[in-house]
Amino acid sequence: MGGRTLTLTCGNKAVNVADQLQLLSRLYSGCALPADYVNTLSS
Repeated sequence: MGGRTLTLTCGNKAVNVADQLQLLSRLYSGCALPADYVNTLSS
């Protein structure tokens, strides 16, 4: 992810993730990616 963070939606709260392990962990626990995640990761 290279210094970028994503804000995932986990139920009714927002959670910031900064690395791939956190991202995978949150995705497996049911969190949702933001709509613009592709632009965030490719910029």
